Amino acid sequence: MAAVTTMQGAAPAEMDAPATIAPAVTVKAEDAGHFLPRMPKASSRTPSVTAADSRHEGHYNPPQSAKHQRAPPHEAHQYRHGGGRNMHIPGNIEILQAMMHERDVELLRLRHENSLLKQIERRQQKDIEQLEWNSDERVIHALREEVTGLKQKLKLYFTQLSANTRELRHVSDDRHRLKEQNARLEKLATDRHLAERDQLNGELERSIGRIAALERTAADAVKRAELTEKNMTVDNLHLRARIHTLENEVTKARAKAQKLDEHIRDREKEICSLEIYRYNAIHRKNEAVCKNCLNRDVDFSERKRKNEILAKLPGLSAPQIGAVTASTLEIMYQQPHNSISSGDRAVEYSSLSLLYSTDPTMKTGVERKELPIADARPEEKTAGGAKADQKARKKAGAGAAGKEGGLTVTLEQLQSGTEYHMQLVSGHLGVEGLPTMTVKVKTADAEPTTAHSAPADETSNATVPPQQPKLSVERLAESTVRVFAAIAMGEPRIQSYRVATIASPTTTESADPSVTEIEIPCANDSDDDEFSHVFEDLEVGRSFTFTFQAANKNGWSKPSEKSEPIILSPVVPHQRDPDDQKPVIVEPDPDFIRAAGIALPPSPLPPVEEPEQPVRIPTPAAAPSQDVEAAPPESPPNPDSAPEPGKLVKANSKTGSNLTLDQRVENMHHGLPAHFEPPPPVAVKAEG
Repeated sequence: MAAVTTMQGAAPAEMDAPATIAPAVTVKAEDAGHFLPRMPKASSRTPSVTAADSRHEGHYNPPQSAKHQRAPPHEAHQYRHGGGRNMHIPGNIEILQAMMHERDVELLRLRHENSLLKQIERRQQKDIEQLEWNSDERVIHALREEVTGLKQKLKLYFTQLSANTRELRHVSDDRHRLKEQNARLEKLATDRHLAERDQLNGELERSIGRIAALERTAADAVKRAELTEKNMTVDNLHLRARIHTLENEVTKARAKAQKLDEHIRDREKEICSLEIYRYNAIHRKNEAVCKNCLNRDVDFSERKRKNEILAKLPGLSAPQIGAVTASTLEIMYQQPHNSISSGDRAVEYSSLSLLYSTDPTMKTGVERKELPIADARPEEKTAGGAKADQKARKKAGAGAAGKEGGLTVTLEQLQSGTEYHMQLVSGHLGVEGLPTMTVKVKTADAEPTTAHSAPADETSNATVPPQQPKLSVERLAESTVRVFAAIAMGEPRIQSYRVATIASPTTTESADPSVTEIEIPCANDSDDDEFSHVFEDLEVGRSFTFTFQAANKNGWSKPSEKSEPIILSPVVPHQRDPDDQKPVIVEPDPDFIRAAGIALPPSPLPPVEEPEQPVRIPTPAAAPSQDVEAAPPESPPNPDSAPEPGKLVKANSKTGSNLTLDQRVENMHHGLPAHFEPPPPVAVKAEG
């Protein structure tokens, strides 16, 4: 076999010989199977062996057939004159043959190592399968049989205890019956003659003796019962301790088996990933990112953006309560500045809100008051810094003013005698941070009104427009926004609404934002105390703010405060690092799946061997002093009907595939993912 392999391996080397000897040696198509005679192995250190030396030593015997005769003299002459320094053609052929022989020997060594590695792989695969079939089930089966034997022994102890209890009950009944008979005899002895009384006295004495004997027997039975109960209690404690120990051993065995199963699944996944990566690298397929990976990257980038925003939000202090009246509250708060290094981080936020509600949990009925933000920085404040603060406070409105280094805001139109809970919260780009500690305050009680002042209030409410509403904005989708506001329904009724949309400029050259107003009529029979409207198909990449007004028959209300800006930024997928790229499974072509008649190459893996049946541990024999019914012999467990939790089956892998390793390799030969399973054929009913 080695000689044949050497000849076959030498054929490509002879075909790759230099082109300079082509005129001297010509090989026909019918002589392709014949090669030059074998030469001894020539070391690379002695390449100067000539044809004359080889013939002198007897190592080279040129063939005498017509196929291997030398070329005519004129051809050899032409070659010698045209070859330059290669004057000895036979010597060069011998060197080439020696090099080819070295290649054959190296090829044989590599094949031998390959066969050894395959044998090691088969042995390891067989050990893994043997471990899968025999490690867990044998231990669990033996422990279950031992627990069954212990339960049977406990049952016998309880049976003996029941028999002793019945015997004691019978003795007690006999004693009671004899006492009754003794009482009757004593009564008869008092009523009859002396002779009969003597006879009855004798019977009474005999009965008393029998009763005493029975009492002694009963006392002995009670002692035996107590001793038996004590022994059974001790045995029960030992059995419970043994059961607890066995349960711990079973738990450890299951944990160990689960770890082995996870290790095997991880190894299988690594093997499959390497095979897929090798196959894709060889065939150079275009990698396509799946939708799940894209969604996961988008979620990761969104969470990263929110975490970065939350890290830059400032730490706020709880608001402080100022002046309190029946319908107004004065709130004092400290406002941090943007772009200031506070400790080791920068502070950045775009909204500051005051939340207040009558609910202590701050979950229902929460009202929001947007607070102005001053952009001044401490290091930029010079002589004109005070003027900038005054301008910012004037811009904030009459309800905001500086006090003791902080700002003040006034809450109006509150209910008298009501307890309110307040928090401060900051936000940036639609992300809000953690609110401050809740501060509670109660408004003052309302002053009693006189009788003549009530009609004046009623007439005044009927001739004024609606109160200034409070607007809130919620982003529903990438280009969809919902605007809602709380409305105080009363008399006169609200007739229409007006919403103004303020969009940021599209370019840096145009500084004026675009304003769009829409008017929405109100239904006459509507009793809702909340207005809601959805804006769709907004331009992505721009910032939008909204204002809101309500109107009744007396006119329009004051415009609400501008909502916080909503930036409709496009969702950008997270770009992965090129060094962290992993092989991606490409969706197979359905036309290629339906192809038929494709010759599959032979699998390089050994055939899967059937696992052996698990070894059955014999049941321990019963004690010879106990009468136990012989149980029927148990048949060995069937692998198909065995319970699932204790098996290490490859189908339970996280990949969710039931394919074997050979089928995965065949799928990769087809250009499909390793775990691809074709859908089952659908039966189509013929119409008509």
